[in-house]
Amino acid sequence: MCFNKKAGTIALLVIVFAPASSAASDNLTSREPRSQKSTSTGITLQQSHLSNKKYASIETTTNIRTRYEYFDDQIGAQQQADDIIATRISSKLTLQKGAFALDAELVDSRIFKVSEFTPLGTDDINTTEPIQLSISWKGQLNDLNRSDELSLKAGRFTMDIGSRRFVARNRFRNTLNTFDGLKVDYRKEDLSTTFFYTFPVSRLPERYTEKSTSEFELDKSSSDQRFYGVFSELETTRGNLAFYALRDDKTQTDTQVHTQRNTFGHLAQLSMMKNITLDYEIAFQRGNRGFQAIKAGFIHTAVTTSLNNLTMQLFYDKATGDDVTTDKYEGFSTLYGARRFEFGPTGIFGVFARDNMSSPGISTTISFSEGIELQLKYRQFNIHKSGDSGRLNGAVLENSAFLGSLSELRMRVKLSDNIGIEAGFASSRLNSALALGNSIDNYGYLQSSYFFRSVFD
Repeated sequence: MCFNKKAGTIALLVIVFAPASSAASDNLTSREPRSQKSTSTGITLQQSHLSNKKYASIETTTNIRTRYEYFDDQIGAQQQADDIIATRISSKLTLQKGAFALDAELVDSRIFKVSEFTPLGTDDINTTEPIQLSISWKGQLNDLNRSDELSLKAGRFTMDIGSRRFVARNRFRNTLNTFDGLKVDYRKEDLSTTFFYTFPVSRLPERYTEKSTSEFELDKSSSDQRFYGVFSELETTRGNLAFYALRDDKTQTDTQVHTQRNTFGHLAQLSMMKNITLDYEIAFQRGNRGFQAIKAGFIHTAVTTSLNNLTMQLFYDKATGDDVTTDKYEGFSTLYGARRFEFGPTGIFGVFARDNMSSPGISTTISFSEGIELQLKYRQFNIHKSGDSGRLNGAVLENSAFLGSLSELRMRVKLSDNIGIEAGFASSRLNSALALGNSIDNYGYLQSSYFFRSVFD
């Protein structure tokens, strides 16, 4: 499929600046968000609009984010500092007519100031890419029962499902996961269910160099890879219970063997007593990777207590690693999930991942006022099975050996409804057998974001 890069850039700029110019007319623009209720399955209740078959609107949403990152000892380079500037501009247009809606979103993700030590990849760069182009329908199946709602979406779209550990629209990472296919959401009273059948979109080109960070190639999906599943959540008086089953199918390529990975899981958030909740998620994976049978697992538990503006959490995560001495493949895959909210910043840092590790930790979050939040977090990581974990590889460690630790400080400041600032610092202490330079590495970032939304009724 051909695509003119210059035309794409012009189109992006038009969408970006259209909201700003439209803001000059208070008669045409509404800055107040419409009343809605969101669920973890992505269903949005807009009762008044759904019941009005003649309702029509045009909505534009623009988000401009800029982040500076500094890493004092890049992994794989002995005592070499690395810093970049990462930008992401997203513009979304939604045309709604009664129960039908058309969504189109264009995203431009780039990094600047790269060096020979910067780890370049499709997790940072994706220039001028249409990540969403879908048509959807939403309505009640029974006019007498407003809680009985069905939503259908077809085309290209992003997804946030459940805990976001296995399917997520990335927030901190510079590029986004996107899918071609069909998504169905159904909600009836306290039960909500999501079903999807998709072809994951591969970000292209697959490799970047220091001199090709602006290279363009239109992303595409393939029938050789399928990702589908179901997620169901039940709201109870004690909390939420959810069950899911996901399947990732990949045919054999030059670099990857044929894989069929089925993921089955259960997660819950339960109220134990006043101001104390218990969260847990359990998942196990079965299938085949070439001639090997897959047998992998993951567990997450957390106890959270809140008091006024202070929230404290104790947590533990474990993801199995592969034991090369067996005829099974035991490495756990996080599929298309996000990791930043649990394992520290990604970007040019991204040291730890939900992969071949066990990790206890503690975090404290303080809300000083509406719009100002400070979080402190500490985690220790032990390797599960001898081998690689995340970006860490090198000397072979013994099973359950110390892998590293992560200390993190993060502050978020919401200056207005449209402008936010975020700053963070992370320090990792690695097993000396894995470090080419210092065993203690420091990373920091400063990020600003601008958000604007216009609605024309």
